[in-house]
Amino acid sequence: MSAPIHIGDTAKTVGPLKPTGRIQIHDRLFDARSEGEWIESNTEVVVVGGDHSSILIRPRAEVTEPLAREGEPLSARAASEETPLQAPAGRIERINAVAIGGLVGLILLALLWWSGTKVTWQAVLVPLAGTIAGALFQLFVRTASDFAGPRSDHRPAAIGIGCVVLVGTMLGSVVGWNVGAGFVELSVGLVTGTLLAGVLAYAALMFASV
Repeated sequence: MSAPIHIGDTAKTVGPLKPTGRIQIHDRLFDARSEGEWIESNTEVVVVGGDHSSILIRPRAEVTEPLAREGEPLSARAASEETPLQAPAGRIERINAVAIGGLVGLILLALLWWSGTKVTWQAVLVPLAGTIAGALFQLFVRTASDFAGPRSDHRPAAIGIGCVVLVGTMLGSVVGWNVGAGFVELSVGLVTGTLLAGVLAYAALMFASV
């Protein structure tokens, strides 16, 4: 097993670096790059960063003070190889939208009762519709990562989809209630608005990624 390379290790250039080239360290050759300057062949250099695939070096004559992170081993892989291909899920993707949707449905039902609306057995449809709308919200928000390229951040798109779906949910609820002022109409409007807004946001994202 080859010896690890540490920040602060000394090496020699094999041919000039302009600014990339090769260095010899621990009797092995590695690709290296300078900090933007030309370094002549057979020059003593010091490892200041990078990874095993491309070591960042500086002429030893220019190293007059202890290096930051001196003695720290370099990664055996390039930083790009260690970076996940996909950004981690954002907060909007991690929330339990199903439970929140059901809770919002219960709160909406309580507000209607407090405003004087007569509560019938159909009122149970409102929190149920809220739960379904929450599930749809969660489904559409999580589709943002499907259109993200390698190492690109899909989270802004997820937030955008979430906003569009929320607006659709609210508009659908208002329209449903105004159509019939009943729990059935409200529930249908709530779910329909969520679904239509989600489909619209998904289609827009798909079109933008073409």
